[in-house]
Amino acid sequence: MKFLGLSFWFWSVVCTAIAVIYFFVYPEPNTGNVFLNFSLRYFHSFTWLVLLLACLTAIFTQSRHAANSVASVALIFYGLFMISFVLSRGS
Repeated sequence: MKFLGLSFWFWSVVCTAIAVIYFFVYPEPNTGNVFLNFSLRYFHSFTWLVLLLACLTAIFTQSRHAANSVASVALIFYGLFMISFVLSRGS
């Protein structure tokens, strides 16, 4: 199976690299809210780790439906990260 003409093994490596980078490079969580601080610190990395799981699901199950279901969870993490990011800029 492929995505944009590249194998899911390639995308797995890309997702891993981005997750590791964003684990160390993140917006400064300086809000007084514990959830905002946690989500700013970790949810972007979680997004890429879940996308990695989606790639591995596509590789090992050969099911695009299962991979899309896992990738939907990444969308939730990314949405929460973006909401936290916008809210943190207002404080």
